[in-house]
Amino acid sequence: MASRLPERVRSALSRLDSLDLALRLTLVAVLLHPVGDWRFRPPILLLCAAGLALPRLVRRPTLWISLAALAAARVIEDWPLPDNHAYLLAYWCLAAAIALRTAEPARVLTLNARLLIGLVFLFAGLWKVALSPDFLSNDFMRFTWITDDRFSDAAAVFGGMSADLLEANRDFLAGAPGAPPGLVEPAAFVWATRIATGWTVAAECALALLFLAWLAVQRLWGHVFDLPRHADVLAERGNCASCLRSETCQSRNMTIVLKEDHHGG
Repeated sequence: MASRLPERVRSALSRLDSLDLALRLTLVAVLLHPVGDWRFRPPILLLCAAGLALPRLVRRPTLWISLAALAAARVIEDWPLPDNHAYLLAYWCLAAAIALRTAEPARVLTLNARLLIGLVFLFAGLWKVALSPDFLSNDFMRFTWITDDRFSDAAAVFGGMSADLLEANRDFLAGAPGAPPGLVEPAAFVWATRIATGWTVAAECALALLFLAWLAVQRLWGHVFDLPRHADVLAERGNCASCLRSETCQSRNMTIVLKEDHHGG
């Protein structure tokens, strides 16, 4: 039974086109990582479960505009502190709703997905490079590695910062009574955060360039390959115009002949 399960999964996935797969994976992702508090989570989970249980519902724009509205309401409720992915979920659901109302939903959604990824990383890189001086100065990364529990292991492994030293630095930043007079940062910690800062900027700018440049190349490539079709359309229009001019001339000649016959009679 277990050995046949992957084959069944592969068979089921092979019957899905790219649009259905993208939409259903979105619903699965939201189900596995619920968003929002008790006011938003139940209706979001209910809509996602309904979309997966009822195959026809997954292509209904109403489902996605409802999810977009709930995701946007969650962002507004948490303003200005929602995570980045909260905004992206609202944008993506709105893009799906709009795409499903077009004649080519798969193409429209693909374009929006690439634009969304490219623009997100473009603005992220722009913010870090040009608009936020505390990022390139490494102040942000140092502060984050010290205060955010998600980076405690990185601070210890790559930065050589012990648990006691990390706690003392946190007390200093929080202004706790009895805190040390200043930050104590090992040289390895400073270098590790500098590398993390440079890597973050380079990765975000590279992803933005990759997705946006690829869209530009596709557009240019499409125009190049569409030139013969455009030429055929122009030629066809030229032939139609010639035919119309010919018919107009014939009509005028017929009118002249009829007038001459009338005067002659």
